[in-house]
Amino acid sequence: MNTPRKRTVLWLLVTALLVFGLVGIALAAGTHYKITGWSPGKRVSGTFNSQHKTFWAGVIKMKEIDGDGNPFGADIPVFCTDLAHTTTKGVEYEVSNLTMDCRILYILNKYPPSEPGLTNAEAAARQAAVWHYSDGFVIDPGDPVASRVQAIISEVEGITNNGANPELACEAIAPDVPDLFIQKIGGVYYLSLSPDDPPPGGLEVTVTYTLNGGGTSQEVVVLTGGAETLNVPGDAVAIHAEASYPVPRQLGVILTSIENDRQKMVMAQDGFVPLSADFEASTAVTLASFSAEVRGSRVTVRWETGTEVDNAGFNLYRAPSALGPWTRVNPALIAAQGSAVSGAAYTFTDTPGAGTFYYQLEDVDYSGVTTRYEPVRVTVGPVLRRPLHRPAPPPPRF
Repeated sequence: MNTPRKRTVLWLLVTALLVFGLVGIALAAGTHYKITGWSPGKRVSGTFNSQHKTFWAGVIKMKEIDGDGNPFGADIPVFCTDLAHTTTKGVEYEVSNLTMDCRILYILNKYPPSEPGLTNAEAAARQAAVWHYSDGFVIDPGDPVASRVQAIISEVEGITNNGANPELACEAIAPDVPDLFIQKIGGVYYLSLSPDDPPPGGLEVTVTYTLNGGGTSQEVVVLTGGAETLNVPGDAVAIHAEASYPVPRQLGVILTSIENDRQKMVMAQDGFVPLSADFEASTAVTLASFSAEVRGSRVTVRWETGTEVDNAGFNLYRAPSALGPWTRVNPALIAAQGSAVSGAAYTFTDTPGAGTFYYQLEDVDYSGVTTRYEPVRVTVGPVLRRPLHRPAPPPPRF
């Protein structure tokens, strides 16, 4: 079994994703949003810029706006930063390219504003903890939410060596994502996750088969737990599987107002981790040549390999046309003679009768997986028989 790995990836964003019961809204660059309200939350008191201040702390709600500036769609819950400025309903925002402090991203990941059922006190405590790192806000010890704010801050400080290594907060929330895994057992191919941890609703995997002689085919497999059998074509030489594994709140997003001197909005956005797996479906046989020669009523089929890996042997098939039907002509598997560093030469003689015939070679690996190659064509003429010569009868005697 493979152990899960912490992934640092290029996140692929989604428009709406339900992950672990939390709604994830993806914000798009170039799209504008407006503040439409705020709740839950409450007022908190503390020190900011060496002055005692009271602020409303809690969840701010935004919506995307259309070309006429009208809000539409689902609420987008966010927190704010930059206590030196204010904001209000109707203020318009857009996604910025500013980088978020890992400690703030940690709070947004572990304690998001989007979590259903937040109380006023809990929402205020989460916002105040964000302000601690964005603005240096220090909650009053006597404030009703002070103990909860301090608990969140202490958690972050413990991860980051009391702030000496803020980047460790990002590492702490990097997701443990499983690997896609293809294996072959008894000639059957299976697809699974290792470890077996599919997301809710299953993981949709696109499987692409590269076929012998060119071309591809595809199937879609949904992993819901345990391994799924792959319908590998008989002429497949390689398998490639890929999927996008959903992960919650991994990308820090900072929104800035199109007006000057307004607070910034912050949230952690959901995304996908790309997964992939590859497997060589065919035997590792390098076919150097394949031919057939007619001599009288016999057809001699010859082939030569460059290398052979995990090859058990060969079968030879005959058909009246390139489309079949194919009949195996060798009574038993023709044992492999080559190796991983050198090939071998093979000969098989068949007596098919008169007519046009096609011969096709097939290699077979130790798990029973087969690969067929392009057929060759021969024509066997009719057998000409010589007339019997009988001596003339002796002359009659008188």
